[in-house]
Amino acid sequence: RVSFRKVRSVLSLFKGVYKLKDTVRLKQDFAAVMQKTNLLRDLDVYLLNKEKYFSMVPEDTHEGLAILFNFFEDERKREHKIVSKIIRSKVYSKEISRLEKLFSNSSAIGCGPKSGEDSLAFACKVVLSRYRKVCKIARSIDDKTEDEVVHELRINCKKLRYLMEFFSPLFPADQ
Repeated sequence: RVSFRKVRSVLSLFKGVYKLKDTVRLKQDFAAVMQKTNLLRDLDVYLLNKEKYFSMVPEDTHEGLAILFNFFEDERKREHKIVSKIIRSKVYSKEISRLEKLFSNSSAIGCGPKSGEDSLAFACKVVLSRYRKVCKIARSIDDKTEDEVVHELRINCKKLRYLMEFFSPLFPADQ
């Protein structure tokens, strides 16, 4: 799921590398594959933060919260079985194979106006652009900043990290 999220994010950041209609289609295809894991991911997030939730509420409400988290644990077990079954299915395997073939066949995805750019130059440009965006948002944050702005910073930092991970093979290790 994380890999698919990274691919979708990077696709949206590669403006002009692929034809717009192909970028939209690919993002939709990856979203459809990921959608089947949404509930499992949400349950994992809640369960990973269980202690945090308990620390946020009065102790006299912990009994009710424990009931909720027991439900989440049971629901997660059920959802894990469902997702595991989906991932082992022929339908899922066919979809993943179809996506792999798209990327292995260079004529299957239309080239955009920036597709001929040098990879390293393109990498430098998009990483620097995202870095500047992160810095701009970060500079605007203070103790009165709305949660939405902090969330936007978090998302942009994640996109920057994805870009850096994706392009890291293009750069010498010491850079």
